[in-house]
Amino acid sequence: TNAGTGTGGDITVSVTGAGNGLNLSGDVISSGANNGAGTGGNAGAIDLKVDDGLITLAGAVTATGGSGAGGGGAGGTGGAVQVRVLNADAADRNISVTGTINTSGGVSAAAAGGGGNTVTVSVADTGGVAGTGAVSVATITASGGNGPTAGGSAGAINLTSLGSTKDVTLNATLTALAGTGGTGTDGTVTLAAGQDILDGDNAATVNVVAGTLAATAGRAVGESADLLDTTVTTLTATAGGAGGIFVNETNGVAIGAADLITSGGNIVLNAGGTVTSAVGSDIRTNAGT
Repeated sequence: TNAGTGTGGDITVSVTGAGNGLNLSGDVISSGANNGAGTGGNAGAIDLKVDDGLITLAGAVTATGGSGAGGGGAGGTGGAVQVRVLNADAADRNISVTGTINTSGGVSAAAAGGGGNTVTVSVADTGGVAGTGAVSVATITASGGNGPTAGGSAGAINLTSLGSTKDVTLNATLTALAGTGGTGTDGTVTLAAGQDILDGDNAATVNVVAGTLAATAGRAVGESADLLDTTVTTLTATAGGAGGIFVNETNGVAIGAADLITSGGNIVLNAGGTVTSAVGSDIRTNAGT
């Protein structure tokens, strides 16, 4: 949907019934309109959800703000995107996204860039029967738009798998950066996996580019043979069980207030710049009780 000169409409696709899924090869788009003589349009929200089934998205999911220009026209705001299994009552209610997801704000040639919006990809269980589901994604972008007076702030990216054997796999780059032009803030990427958080492309591609990465895994964040590649300002991570934390950071990084913690697993942090932590922001293994 595209309003022509204004705001994109909201899109909701809801699938009910146990075992019924969502398999989309085409694109899903609700973007704000570009405006060559004023403010860009805001994007609409996109909500793709099933009660208790699989989700496979091969096309692009796009909710970007329109560009602005002339007469102080700002960029439009991106729209929120949700891709969700609401109540996994069986095993392997997985989400596979091989297309792109983009909720970035619109650029402006005359004023402030638009803000990016939140992306949520999650498997949950709200009923009495416990199901499971992995999450696998490709490129996700939730950045703010560029603007000469101010860059738009980035949105957040949240990925959650369900079940002690289910991973969150990153097959490309998650990006949540403020637009150029100053004042905007970078976003937070939050990853929560029942088992592991994995670099799925096994390459030098950076997996997370954002202000903060907050990662929680039932077993491991990254692998000793394939570290999670990041370009972030702040890092926090928790790994339980026999797993560890394995991160390769492009630049320097600050350890956040939630620490780097494992329950006996190894911690490997390779950084291309200075690593810092405040009092109480710890790097520790074998957390005990």
